[in-house]
Amino acid sequence: MTNHPISTIPYFAAITIERAGYYGLRAILVLFLIGETINCTNAEAFAIYGFGISVLAISNLIGGALGFIGKPKLLSLVGIGLQAMGAFLLAVSQTADMVMIGFATIGLGAGIARTSLLPFLGQLYQRSKLLDSGMMINYIMVNIGAFMSSIVVGLFAVKQGYNAAFLLCGVFYVAAAVLIFFAKPTESESIETPEKSNKIFPLMVSLAVVGSALFWMAYEFVFGNLYYLMDGQDSGVMGWLYEISTNINLLVILVFCIALAIYFTFKKVSTALQFGVGFILAALAYLSIAGIDFPSSDAATIKTTLVAFFILASLAEVLVGPPIASYIVRKLDVRYSPIVLAGFYFVTAMIQKYQITDGLSDFTWNLIIVSGVMIALAGVFIGFYLNRKKFQEQKTEQLDSEFDF
Repeated sequence: MTNHPISTIPYFAAITIERAGYYGLRAILVLFLIGETINCTNAEAFAIYGFGISVLAISNLIGGALGFIGKPKLLSLVGIGLQAMGAFLLAVSQTADMVMIGFATIGLGAGIARTSLLPFLGQLYQRSKLLDSGMMINYIMVNIGAFMSSIVVGLFAVKQGYNAAFLLCGVFYVAAAVLIFFAKPTESESIETPEKSNKIFPLMVSLAVVGSALFWMAYEFVFGNLYYLMDGQDSGVMGWLYEISTNINLLVILVFCIALAIYFTFKKVSTALQFGVGFILAALAYLSIAGIDFPSSDAATIKTTLVAFFILASLAEVLVGPPIASYIVRKLDVRYSPIVLAGFYFVTAMIQKYQITDGLSDFTWNLIIVSGVMIALAGVFIGFYLNRKKFQEQKTEQLDSEFDF
């Protein structure tokens, strides 16, 4: 395969719409629960929300187990269909119990779809070298969908009400299911078998999963403590922080993913090298923010440091997340890749729930330790890359000598 298949167009459109429905629904759920219709307390609303998110984490494992039937397209449709049912149930909900059931149904469907959609994308690309590029495009569509959700669903909820907004999310899910239904591998070419897994495949995946989970745990630790660290700063800086974190992350991801999607279309880059560079960028991101004294620094210094942090962290995110998914899907049969992806999602979700430590006194040391781990992981992955490159060079030299007449 030398060109991106036409069948991926409806797939990527479906991903964008499905994510818009999912994140839009999540954004308004708590507001709906504490509103006049349901009238929950804040504690009750967040308990229902947390229950739905927990169902999602567990349903990843359910989706992974169902993946053994080897029908990723069917399971994707089932998962999106369950999300549509949950959204329509929310659209008619008048009690907290109905909301809980509806959101739990969405969580169940999201977990099943999440572990099946990427293996299906692998089928559309026939596990060719273009899959790395396809995963970058997929990541672009996910972020565009998430960005759309806050605008489209949020504004619709303000103008038409929460129930109507949930109904709109249900329509999004139905549209996504229709698009997935019409996406199929090119009939003229058979679906390629997975790449042969080498001996370091389990180690590569395990280290990448742990490193990714640690990256996100540290990221949430940083973001969760920034407001406390900047307690002495004026309100303008605080407002700037909220706006810039979202905008920089989206902009960097879109620009970098587009560039890599184009580059990977023409050239294959080692997954180990992508991991290595990604973890180096992550270490630089955390070190950049660990060295600043927030209470005594001026606003300009803080802004410059935070911009550098968000740019580096966003670059690291792109070089860690999509490559893991692509590596798993390329190396494993569609019956087994869902359960490995499920393990990745589940472990990441569980580790992210634990803060490194409580309190701000260890803020700098936490980031230094995390950066050290990231550098160590980068060294391992770059070592894998160099050893593989050396092996390939030796093999090429051997073949040249055999045909040297």
